[in-house]
Amino acid sequence: MGENLSRRGVIAGLAGLASGAAAFTGAPGEQPFAADPSLRSRRRPNILVILGDDLGWADLSSYGSTHIKTPHLDGLAAGGIRFTDGYSAAAVCSPTRIALYTGRYPGRLPGGLPEPIGAHTPDNGIPPTHPTLASLLKRVGYATAMFGKWHCGFLPWFSPLRSGWDEFFGNATALFHFDGGSLDIYRKMVENMDRNVGKVLAALRRPARTGTRSCCSPATTAASAFLTTGR
Repeated sequence: MGENLSRRGVIAGLAGLASGAAAFTGAPGEQPFAADPSLRSRRRPNILVILGDDLGWADLSSYGSTHIKTPHLDGLAAGGIRFTDGYSAAAVCSPTRIALYTGRYPGRLPGGLPEPIGAHTPDNGIPPTHPTLASLLKRVGYATAMFGKWHCGFLPWFSPLRSGWDEFFGNATALFHFDGGSLDIYRKMVENMDRNVGKVLAALRRPARTGTRSCCSPATTAASAFLTTGR
């Protein structure tokens, strides 16, 4: 056997590796966040949550990626707040979503344990009676909608419409791709997500118009239409 390793020695070694790595320190001129009380408003803000499947912290160019270009998400970071510390409850799809929607560790619910949720059973999902981010917002007057991927349980037991969302347009289960895990395919997926985010943001910045012109994917078009109705 090789030499014995103590817990303290392992931690010291990891610290040495961390200190030797090149750290991304943020964009030029970026300032630490501090709340400005003078900007306080009684008007409730709109809330838009963008969830990227299996997205790593260094997979956006605003976080140091030199291989993946995400100008629209970078623009949000530059014009708002870029968090430097954040933790997901899981590294994969269904548990991540269940944690985000319920505010609990995914293992607190049976549906948060498998990955992916594949069994059509009344146990694998978010129970309709369980409070969610959407149901709590709806309780205080928000209109709620989900566009894209649900993957938190199958019909007839589970759906976004049974867990607090007023509208849903997307796919209820997983989307699988069989590319062997290539980095090039992953880069294209992240950059495509960024482009769709840009289209939604562009729709929000345009003056309100009647009718909806299909400019992108059906889910992106539906999200843009919902967000521009002024609800």
